[in-house]
Amino acid sequence: MMEDPKRISFEEYERMEALRDERLEYYDGVVVRMEAPSMQHEMIVTNIGDLLAAGTRRLGCRKFTNATVITPERPHGFKPDIAISCDAVDLGPGDHQQACRLRSPSLIVEVLSKSTATVDLGDKVLEYSNIPSLDLYLVVDSRRRWSVYYERRSDGEMTSMQQVAVKRFTPSALRKGRCRARIAHIAHRHAVDGLRLPERCSKQCRRRGLREAQEQI
Repeated sequence: MMEDPKRISFEEYERMEALRDERLEYYDGVVVRMEAPSMQHEMIVTNIGDLLAAGTRRLGCRKFTNATVITPERPHGFKPDIAISCDAVDLGPGDHQQACRLRSPSLIVEVLSKSTATVDLGDKVLEYSNIPSLDLYLVVDSRRRWSVYYERRSDGEMTSMQQVAVKRFTPSALRKGRCRARIAHIAHRHAVDGLRLPERCSKQCRRRGLREAQEQI
């Protein structure tokens, strides 16, 4: 990530973002330009997004891949790789020409790269945990088969659990009070290679493979 050291207001950041064709984050008054993701990074984001999309639609929720998540109290503007919201305000009609803003996401996914790992596993954990609606924060490393997720406990605190590859996330939990801890199966199996079907696979085989993957959510 590359920072512009000049400190500006959140309103100035919003105006800047509307004028620039690049991914910008805003933290502590500083605008941070996001580097272009690697092909592996994009593939992981796409695969996780595909697996989550159908289930979230059925629940009346929505998946976002280019939204700005605004944190409470002192506002920061983060651009997670994937965010899911079931909140009526986030999903309201609004102005479709305006940049997408989320204040009440239920789930956030960040895919690590060399330049973002420190922030995604540091400052963002703290800031995301301050969002009352957020039940689960998933971080997947794009360089090695590793993931960590933070789930909100019954007392409201966020706790971390690492490398739980045997578990699986069910989007139906989004409609309940909390997201259940069943997500790392996606990160470890399907997110990385679950949708990479062989080139010789027929169109029918590809459709069946995608359908079977989606049915697991």
